[in-house]
Amino acid sequence: MRGTSDKRKSGRRRKHSGKKRKNIRILLFAIVMVILVPAAAAGIYTFTPTSKTMDLQEYFGSSGETGKCTIIIDGMAYPDAGTIVDSEVYVDAGWVREHLTTRFYEDSESDAVLFTDGDGTWEYRAGQTEFTSDDGRKETTDKPVVLSADGQKSLWLAYCLKSADFSASWYFSEDSGQSGAAAAGAARVVLRSGGAQNNTAVLSRGTQLRYRGGIKSPVLASLTQGETVTVLEDLGDWVEVLTEDGITGYVKSRYLSGQQTGTVAHTFDGAYSHVLLGHRIVMGWLTSNRSVLDGDENDPAAAEELNVVSPTWYTISDTAGNVDDTVSDSLITELKSRGLSVWPLISDFTEDVDSKALLSSRAARSSLITRLMADADQYGYDGVNLDFEAVTQESAPDFLQFVRELSVECRKRRIILSTDNYIPVRSREYYNYEEQSDYVDYIIMMDYDEHWSTSEPGSVSSQEFFSTNLTNALEKVDSSQLVCGCPFYTRIYQVSGGESSGREYGMQEALDAVAEAGAALSWDDGVGQYTASWSSGDTQYYAWLEEERSFTLRMQAVKESGCAGAAFWQLGKELPDIWDIVREELG
Repeated sequence: MRGTSDKRKSGRRRKHSGKKRKNIRILLFAIVMVILVPAAAAGIYTFTPTSKTMDLQEYFGSSGETGKCTIIIDGMAYPDAGTIVDSEVYVDAGWVREHLTTRFYEDSESDAVLFTDGDGTWEYRAGQTEFTSDDGRKETTDKPVVLSADGQKSLWLAYCLKSADFSASWYFSEDSGQSGAAAAGAARVVLRSGGAQNNTAVLSRGTQLRYRGGIKSPVLASLTQGETVTVLEDLGDWVEVLTEDGITGYVKSRYLSGQQTGTVAHTFDGAYSHVLLGHRIVMGWLTSNRSVLDGDENDPAAAEELNVVSPTWYTISDTAGNVDDTVSDSLITELKSRGLSVWPLISDFTEDVDSKALLSSRAARSSLITRLMADADQYGYDGVNLDFEAVTQESAPDFLQFVRELSVECRKRRIILSTDNYIPVRSREYYNYEEQSDYVDYIIMMDYDEHWSTSEPGSVSSQEFFSTNLTNALEKVDSSQLVCGCPFYTRIYQVSGGESSGREYGMQEALDAVAEAGAALSWDDGVGQYTASWSSGDTQYYAWLEEERSFTLRMQAVKESGCAGAAFWQLGKELPDIWDIVREELG
């Protein structure tokens, strides 16, 4: 009995044990499923592209207001910059000046928009479609070039683009200006700058353009096989591209083929005819009317290397465009008998003359130009040298318009127009080397005053400063039009009680001052000049000298740059041997 009972018990134990193992297996399976199913779901989610789309209105940042149009320049969107009027896009005149071209000038005095080309000035008034230039040409347009509302002028974009270097594509329905029937965010104009880098590729298969690099990023557009896109940046698996209709987004790199490097075609050459000498310019500014023909060996203007002299004869005297002058008919005769070209200088150095008030007045600009051209006709000037250094950010558009208007009159007479300019730094970009060079014959860069009379002590123009400015200027102006202004002077600084001031010296004058102080000269490779320092009582003196060795480095830099020549401020402050260096390096 005991054996039988034990057997039964053993069987029950085995039965219960098997059930337990089965339950454990079920439990383990459940646990595995709990882990695997979410993981699998997560994996499926991770590798499944999203089909979510981004509204183009949201993408461009446009308001969706009826009749508004986004303008895209080289991939940069300007939402609602345009307004659709009668199926044409109009944009604020200030926006045109900032982003497209500075040539459409709002003239406050005549309440018109002016455009000066190589032959004359057109005047566009609000609502008009028929125009006559001041040299008698006529033009009729299908739409008004200018609209005016609430004191703000807007310009017909398509007309402006005839005088701006942009290719254009238009994407809006004809009725979008009236009913808003265009797709949300789709009303846009796509502009590409002429000459801009344009690296393209072709899509080897259809794909989706995404807002960011990644399949979970919203879709901006569907692209088709064979479509060409501009490649902006290669990020490895993803590439940032710009579509032909102005949308910037990302596609997988493996879908791109046939990559090519190129540039956007130019649509407008804004440069007008120039009067160029055809040989290297060696110019000197002359600040006195003394004879330059019968001087001694130290008389700088007697040097044979000069071919242009710019006497500093004219100074603006008021905001009406009147000038004071010290013109010398006898000096003109002497200079011309020597075979020298005469380009009188006109400056705006009168402190109480407001630059904006002067240049924004069409009547004042006209009066000034009329006076200069009358003297050019009377005295036989070969050119005019414009030295306006009081131009501000506010008056810059007016200055550029004055340059355009003056250039037309100089061009008619086949005389040279040159402008003196500060070095091309960000704080003075408003002088606009590029725009000036389309109208004037020569840009003269004043490659000096790295340190000035009230600055901390330092070189007037260290070699690195001098060479860097040359390089930067030649990125903005063709070498055939750039003349490098070089200093014949230096400054000796005195520092006392924490105050610094610099006095201007000619080359020999500065050397004499150092010798009189008994100071030793030391060549500084870093600035490319001899330096000296000394003290007298509580005052410390510092000098960076201009002489033959430093000047040779400058002339070598001018020669190597390939620019049109050099101009020297000012005649009478140089050492005699300087002209031998000019002849050797620039002759």
